[in-house]
Amino acid sequence: MKIVIIGQWVCPELNPRAHRTWQLALRLARDGHDVTVYALLGKKYDYSEVERSCGLKVKNLGVSRNGLKDSEGYRRKCLVSSVIKNAIGEYALFPGSDFLGMVKKALAAEGKTDLIISIAAPHAIHWAVARYIDRAKVKTWVADSGDPFMLNPFEKHHPQMERL
Repeated sequence: MKIVIIGQWVCPELNPRAHRTWQLALRLARDGHDVTVYALLGKKYDYSEVERSCGLKVKNLGVSRNGLKDSEGYRRKCLVSSVIKNAIGEYALFPGSDFLGMVKKALAAEGKTDLIISIAAPHAIHWAVARYIDRAKVKTWVADSGDPFMLNPFEKHHPQMERL
């Protein structure tokens, strides 16, 4: 089965989303599926050993112009982006809008696929997949938003999530 997983991070980033994306990809690849993972990778970490040993393909979504953090913790700092993010970021989901173009390119590059799994947060990843998915080429799409740490009082959440 050809599986494409799209998330913001994979290892070496240490957070629940990166761990979930990475472990899911490894397990599916070890079970014999043709798995490709897309994430914001960074430049230093070498995935070739994991790709060789597990049969996993790891591809870079791209570089965020608006300050999304990659899997190595790098975030492009731009004064204009910082001002926009601080002013309306929570409500406009800025800089998550960067994912629209990145996901569009990734989906176009993959072609016919049995399963696409998009992993949020940020939810802009799901929105990008929903907008650009070609139902003639993709059998199934799973939008994974589950997070066991969602109601952690020490994490800042989107205002709409506070109402749950």
